[in-house]
Amino acid sequence: NWLVGKRYFVKAQDIVLNTALGARLLGGMSPLVFHADVPMAQINYSDNLNVDGVFGERALRSWREAAGEWFEPEDNADGYVYGDLEIPTSWGFDISLNDLEPLKAENEALRAKLDELAPGVRESQIGTRRAELSPEQLDALETPETLIGERYSIKREAEEATRVAPLEIADLAPAENRDEARQIAAQIDLNQERINAIVRYRLIVNFEYWRMRCDMERLEMADRAHELIYNGNQAYIDSELLTAEESYREGMQLWRELIDRYPELLDARDESEDLMQVISNYRRILDQQDKVFPQDFILQDVVDRWGGTEND
Repeated sequence: NWLVGKRYFVKAQDIVLNTALGARLLGGMSPLVFHADVPMAQINYSDNLNVDGVFGERALRSWREAAGEWFEPEDNADGYVYGDLEIPTSWGFDISLNDLEPLKAENEALRAKLDELAPGVRESQIGTRRAELSPEQLDALETPETLIGERYSIKREAEEATRVAPLEIADLAPAENRDEARQIAAQIDLNQERINAIVRYRLIVNFEYWRMRCDMERLEMADRAHELIYNGNQAYIDSELLTAEESYREGMQLWRELIDRYPELLDARDESEDLMQVISNYRRILDQQDKVFPQDFILQDVVDRWGGTEND
């Protein structure tokens, strides 16, 4: 039982965070992974509620608790928020996974301030460096990420070649602004170190995926979508084709709205494979009733991404 395991995780976490022994009790275990155990237990419990056919307020409350423990302080009045915990890194400084967006916003504001103190310097330096690129590099640089294909490494090389470091800009600022510009440049670099570390550590625990899932699953729309698909599956098993068709159609309509709201769902293998099974069942139901599969199918992007073209 996930909640039984969670109670032990909570006790262990409390000992690590609030006793003199502290992190020494972890041995060689990464604090990043250790502290994820509590919210992941709640996430897995919540996920299994839906699998077992539990929906409504009980499931929503469980997902809200998972969101509160993973990233959202507003949904967690009692325990620790994983995204807010200070996690030691191999670079000698601590990070909090929730700090990525605030740090990016701060650096954006600092870069704007740096450009005010060194007017025209960034543009001039970028222009000089672009002039030194080969035609192939320049073309790759101007090609959108989605169309770059095999020239990805060339695009990265061109971006690196035209990147201007904050300190380079500060050093070319007018003399009366140079000291302040250098202080700002130093802060930008410090922030960027933390940004890079947070990005890497988020990937290790799939932080952004689970943040998206928790945020989505606490919506009544998501709960209803799961319930409709569950009902459709049960009706399909029982050969109640009309009931299954209606439940699937309504459920897929809600999934359309969820994917539009959370586009990253298209890259989520588990959710997409579940939907592909639903789509396959739905097509069989239509075939058995001599109905035509719709040309403007509502989840065609899921089919294109994960299962070929259903309309062929």
